[in-house]
Amino acid sequence: MGITLGRAAMVAVKEYHMTSRKSAVGSAVTVGIDLHSTNHLVAILDAEGRPLLTQRLNNRLVETLALLNRYRERVTGIAVESTYNGYWLIDGLQDAGYRVHLAHSPAVEKQRTTKYADDETDAILLAELLREGRLPEGYLYPREERGLRDLLRRRMLLVQNQTSVLLSLQSLLLRQRSRALTGNDLKRLPEEELLRNITDPFVQHQVHALFSSLRALQQAVEQIERETLPARKVDAQFQRLLTIPGIGNVLGLIIRLEAGDMSRFKTAGDFVSYCRLAPSAHFSNGRKKGEGNRKCGNRYLAWAFLEAAQFCRRYCPEAQQYYQRKKRCGRAFSTAIASKALASKLARSAYVMLTTGQALE
Repeated sequence: MGITLGRAAMVAVKEYHMTSRKSAVGSAVTVGIDLHSTNHLVAILDAEGRPLLTQRLNNRLVETLALLNRYRERVTGIAVESTYNGYWLIDGLQDAGYRVHLAHSPAVEKQRTTKYADDETDAILLAELLREGRLPEGYLYPREERGLRDLLRRRMLLVQNQTSVLLSLQSLLLRQRSRALTGNDLKRLPEEELLRNITDPFVQHQVHALFSSLRALQQAVEQIERETLPARKVDAQFQRLLTIPGIGNVLGLIIRLEAGDMSRFKTAGDFVSYCRLAPSAHFSNGRKKGEGNRKCGNRYLAWAFLEAAQFCRRYCPEAQQYYQRKKRCGRAFSTAIASKALASKLARSAYVMLTTGQALE
């Protein structure tokens, strides 16, 4: 059975919708964008938090700007999900004059209160958190230094591949010879010396392939170092990092670029946690109940400080004593724990230098 409204009630409902529509026309709006590899979903909320529009678009900046320009004068901010492929969208929105906020994805998940979630609810959540001023934000890295930072990240990948090829070649030659060759020997000796006394043609092909790959990777790493070091304008903070034992030009440049604006870290512990060098265990009543997200943070800073710790303990007696003391703790994987503890000390020293301007005595 239908419900019949009186004339007065119908007029009241009509006036309510007209008033809501008029207030929405000139009110401020916030935008949330859930970004994927091939498309993104845009959600636009009014000042009251009501969805005005949710629409999925292809990853083409022209389509995104055409949609947002309909609300251009009313958009107070745009929250974009932090993903690996967001450069084109963030740069394009900033160039168009929009205020972009980079959402910190793990922290946003903690704000979720619904059981069901999809792309539409994710985009609405980003817009709602931004409207309420509760959006956990990530760091928008300066565009002018981003290319150099990413080039050094590619260098790290090449160095890791170089180590993998070097170990594979070392293992191969160990099976064919009576003694093992060190990594420096493999980098220094010519290919003919490595092939001596190896008669099997298939083994020769293996040595040639690995040796050629090792030389190519080594040349690529050296070329990147020649191009990046002069390209970076040396500043006082970079010079202070070089006073830390174990940190040279390359690692100092990586740490300086990856750290970015140090004012975003309130304490040294926050910076160490960002470097993935802080413990993530959860305890209750004296017992371990689990672990947090150990991968939350910057893996490039973690790699740089762990590399610096290896050099530091070789050439700094104080660091070697600290490393040995941690190593004698008797726990499993004590070597890894000691290296990480030393790397954490170096990260704290770097934080003090980059925030206070003090050099290591």
